[in-house]
Amino acid sequence: MVKPSSRFNPILLCLLILAGLNALAYAPSLYAPFVFDDFINIVENPAMREAGSGQASLLALAQPRLYSRRPLAYLSFALNLRLFGLDPLPFHALNLLIHICNSFLVFGLLLVALRSREGRGFSTRAPWLCVVSGALLWSLHPVQVQAVTYIVQRMTSMATLFYLLALFLAAQARRQFRSSLQITLGLGAAVITLLGFMTKEILVTLPLALLLAEFCLFDDPRPLRQRKSWLIPAALALAAYAALLVLYGPEILREIGIYSKKFTLGTGDRLLTQARVIAHYLSLLAWPDPARLNLDPQWTMSKGLFLPKVTFPALVFILGLVVLGFRWLKTRPLAALALLFFFLALLPEAGFFPLDPGFDHRLYLPSVAILALAGAAWTRPGPWRKARLSLFALSVIFLGALTFSRNLTWSDDVRLWQDTVKKSPGSVRAWTNLAKHLTDLGRYPEAIFAGRKAIALDPCATDALSNLGGAWLGLREFAAARQSFGQALKCDPNYETARAGLDLADQLEQDLHFPSPLPPPAEADDPTGAGRLYRRGFSRMRDRRYAEAVRNLKRAARLQPDFGEAYLFLSKSCLELHQRQAAQAALQKAQALLPGDPRVIYLRERLPSPRE
Repeated sequence: MVKPSSRFNPILLCLLILAGLNALAYAPSLYAPFVFDDFINIVENPAMREAGSGQASLLALAQPRLYSRRPLAYLSFALNLRLFGLDPLPFHALNLLIHICNSFLVFGLLLVALRSREGRGFSTRAPWLCVVSGALLWSLHPVQVQAVTYIVQRMTSMATLFYLLALFLAAQARRQFRSSLQITLGLGAAVITLLGFMTKEILVTLPLALLLAEFCLFDDPRPLRQRKSWLIPAALALAAYAALLVLYGPEILREIGIYSKKFTLGTGDRLLTQARVIAHYLSLLAWPDPARLNLDPQWTMSKGLFLPKVTFPALVFILGLVVLGFRWLKTRPLAALALLFFFLALLPEAGFFPLDPGFDHRLYLPSVAILALAGAAWTRPGPWRKARLSLFALSVIFLGALTFSRNLTWSDDVRLWQDTVKKSPGSVRAWTNLAKHLTDLGRYPEAIFAGRKAIALDPCATDALSNLGGAWLGLREFAAARQSFGQALKCDPNYETARAGLDLADQLEQDLHFPSPLPPPAEADDPTGAGRLYRRGFSRMRDRRYAEAVRNLKRAARLQPDFGEAYLFLSKSCLELHQRQAAQAALQKAQALLPGDPRVIYLRERLPSPRE
């Protein structure tokens, strides 16, 4: 009698664990709204609106209007929009799926790394616990939340997917003995590299990452020029980059020129600042306190080795780690891989180009090796393993809870921006966005407070001024709203949002003080026809066709000289046409016929006296 097989697939079990725990930790992210750059890139992007209505093809959306060098990322946004509309949940679901796939690739790469270093400190007899531990430590770390939950940062997580997949294919090519298989896998890695570069430029370091992996993972006495298994993927990746530089080089140079005008500091000062930023990144990996995770961190730029004073120690610390990484290449290759890959993956956004100094999402790819190998080392066979496993289990629960908590913060836009202004009280962007979302919720006094905070930091912050004007409109404080919109137009005469705000203020004030009159009387009660002319004139005034309004209201007043409301609206229409004398004359007759009417008082306050 044949007994049923009791074997199970350990890889499948590990992947299920990764998928389940990440889905649980990121569950609140599915209900997060669009925030910050999601609006300009997706919600308010004209090309995206055309996609949602079916007016544009997806191929047309592969050439976005904002970043023409990242068509694949925009194509994914367009597909989301075409299939599900402007519902944030499907966007977040795809982001989470990409993150889970990345955790699978980290699992696969870590398995390759540990097997390649058999006998170098890691046992390969039962590697599954070490491998899944490394993938969990990376994927459940709270510092990854911004790259996963922030919809527009799909650019980062999706580019990381291609980066890791290209590394995995290159590693598999390295293990093959047949040239045909090496070339096939190398071509696959080159195609994946090309797709990744069309998502975000962080894949520019991939050939150097292949070189680093060759030194750290494979013992091969031959010189590099004789290692076809490494040369083929690297050469194909470089060929793909050459084609991309021809396609996107001019566009990249143009955008660098635009951003250079925004950031006035030179490359040297930006690099000095990066020493402090990278030290901060490493501290986040070691201690991911939620109080230190920030959507919009504010950095004091370094203007010398000792301005601020921590610049020099941070620089010495970073350079020391780089030197240590190179020294470990022969003696501790996995530790060298963790350190050097971290710095290598940070290079594209590390101060050489005019970018904001640092954001949490930039750690998504660089943290792969350092966290994954730390998790594997934590649970490796050896002394005190049970104690280490218990501590690791508690750490995973702790990190998962922190990630869940951070996603809860992201799930509410007001809570997110309140968290941001608490951590970055000097951020104009944070106060401006908080004011906007508070206004949308009708919490106008709080929105005014936030708007004033933003303007105190930058008196010409046009978005903040516009948001403040909108909050004043919510309270029906039209004079204050006009002042805010007017200030925004002084700062930027082409700012159409403020111009529309002024028009809205006029319209709302008119509706408040001049509600629609009663329907015109029946013909039997209106023998002169003055009522119909009055109604027609009022309608033209509401449509801002003031010249036609004046003609009809004048005729109504002539036909019925005691028609006070006809004179009232005639005065307002003349005022809008800057016919002050005619407005004064009509207002005097309206005041005589409608004594004490609040609309007359309102117009008298707006109309200059004859002496003026």
